[in-house]
Amino acid sequence: VPTVGNGGYVAVFTPNDTAHYQSVEKTIFVNVSKATPYIKTAPTATAITYGEALSASTLKDAVVWYSESDQQAVEGTFTWKEAATKPTVADSNKTEYDVVFTPTDAKNYNTVETKITLTVNKAASAPGLPNNTMEVDYSKKKVSDVTLPEGWAWQDEDKDKALTVGTAVKATAVYIGADKGNYETESVEISITRAECTHATTEVK
Repeated sequence: VPTVGNGGYVAVFTPNDTAHYQSVEKTIFVNVSKATPYIKTAPTATAITYGEALSASTLKDAVVWYSESDQQAVEGTFTWKEAATKPTVADSNKTEYDVVFTPTDAKNYNTVETKITLTVNKAASAPGLPNNTMEVDYSKKKVSDVTLPEGWAWQDEDKDKALTVGTAVKATAVYIGADKGNYETESVEISITRAECTHATTEVK
């Protein structure tokens, strides 16, 4: 089988009249183009968790042939074309990403690309998840007076709840960050306890 970039192959001319003629050899140069493999079965990608890049997903179980009709296996590896891309949960099993097949015999075969999807699971909890208990000073009169971490807000029905000194009041904080929907836990019920006034006994003059 001629290879790409070969140095030529020897051809032999054998005359019918061997009594009067000798055989002669000649090197013939053969121009061979690289073959483009046929991806019979695209690879499957292992699942990743939101926040991870495509590079965290392993590509496996692909089948690559010499051509659609020639089932000779072509050895090589699949890699993500843009491995640093970080999909969201909304992309899971929907958005297609390019993968590149690089033949082991790169001298005689071209690289070839195809598109596949993958599963993106939700991350455990949204960043900055507040604790489920809070102790605030006396100046905080209602739930909306209590500051939450960046990306979090009190749900509307709890904002105007009055805080009682020494008694826990329950309110729910919800995640409102730009990437909401990518986490298993995006809300938390918090028990808020208001402290007593530090200047309870005063004399007005």
